[in-house]
Amino acid sequence: MSFKSSGFNETDAAKDATVSAAELGLGKGQYAARDLWQHDQRDGDGDGSVRVTLAPHATALYRISAR
Repeated sequence: MSFKSSGFNETDAAKDATVSAAELGLGKGQYAARDLWQHDQRDGDGDGSVRVTLAPHATALYRISAR
């Protein structure tokens, strides 16, 4: 099972964003985020959250899935 999540950065600086499995309504576990536009895979932290960096004025779409 996977879940889609988007990110928006409207500032002039890169921003880190973190989302937890609980915020997405997912159970405990380890997750990964795949950037659907850049085709880049980010492994989640061991606590069930996924952290990504958004470039200035960027929009990104991620697929969150269990590892």
